[in-house]
Amino acid sequence: MNVAKSKLGPGPSPRSIVSTIEAVGEHTRMTGVRVNADGQRLEARFVAKLDGKDYPIKGSVNAETVSLKRVNARTVERVDKRAGKVVETSRTVYSEDGKTATTTGKGICVRGEEFEIWPSTSVSEDDPPIKEAAREPGPGSGDRPP
Repeated sequence: MNVAKSKLGPGPSPRSIVSTIEAVGEHTRMTGVRVNADGQRLEARFVAKLDGKDYPIKGSVNAETVSLKRVNARTVERVDKRAGKVVETSRTVYSEDGKTATTTGKGICVRGEEFEIWPSTSVSEDDPPIKEAAREPGPGSGDRPP
């Protein structure tokens, strides 16, 4: 995430957020590492299909499950839940060239404070996870990657 071009609230912005997204067969594997303003490092990860069903998240302080759903060839919706209740919703749109992923969303953190997400993530030309995520699959490729 480009922290300078992004806004997360409330509170101070993190020093960094780096997400790695990979297509693994019919599943999407995501690992996210966040370094908070105070230097605390948090890591969360999940493996999920783009079927709208709940899958466990490991390491998240805010959610226990995640569901992913493909809206179109370049857009994925995500819903995070804690104790069966929605705590965050987001939508990520991948650019046609696969170099940028823009996510918008909102939620409620574990402290009960509402937050909104307006990040724009720049991706280098040789970063295959986002390029793969933006790719329209060919014949026989199974479920579409995110």
